[in-house]
Amino acid sequence: MRQNRVPQRIVQRTQHAKCRIDEVGHRERTETLFEVSPAAMETATIVFDTQDEAYIRTWFVPLEILARVSGWDIGELHDAIDAGRAPMPTYVLNDGAMMLWADYFALIAGPSELVTLPLRFAERFRKACFRLGRTASAAQVDDEFRGYMGGGYGACLKAVSPETIVLKIDAMEKIEALVASPYSDDRWASQLEQAVKQLDAIEKPFARSDRRRFGPTSRDRFITDVRRTYPKLFAQPAG
Repeated sequence: MRQNRVPQRIVQRTQHAKCRIDEVGHRERTETLFEVSPAAMETATIVFDTQDEAYIRTWFVPLEILARVSGWDIGELHDAIDAGRAPMPTYVLNDGAMMLWADYFALIAGPSELVTLPLRFAERFRKACFRLGRTASAAQVDDEFRGYMGGGYGACLKAVSPETIVLKIDAMEKIEALVASPYSDDRWASQLEQAVKQLDAIEKPFARSDRRRFGPTSRDRFITDVRRTYPKLFAQPAG
């Protein structure tokens, strides 16, 4: 049945967000988890427990439902995902339901916008960097666009956009730099507190399976662990 078809690209990446540390900094990345044959494609899903599925259904929307309410033809969306022109779903549930982040269509209101998506993403990403006094190389823009298209940012960001991706990168790099230096003064404390709050405001809680399969998430490393290390700086308990 067309609506339950798992896109071909999920043969290479049964989607989830993998946390890794690269030479540029700490980023959420979508990695190839395993490969299956085309014959097994229809059943190539990760097994989630009931708590994971409840979390995912709370934060994400089935592709068929979101496509309909957004005015997209479901078959056309499947084809766009197959062709690598639309982002992949963040999760594929045990029943084959492909789960999208709620604002999945914010950058692609209609099929005609797929053609200009890479350029619009790059332009907004660079402008967001400029506003924060950052620069973005062509390689970084391409790298972050691939992360967006892989669906990984849907796992970590409450709202997925070039702007929130830049905010996430900026906050993590600030936190990393601050905790690498010894506690110095009130200015240091204020900067760390603000960077953690910035990241906390834009990140999802993450699914339990994220932690079981990939280890500590960016929320664990840059929010929860930092709050535990410097409890006096934060009025609220670790999330």
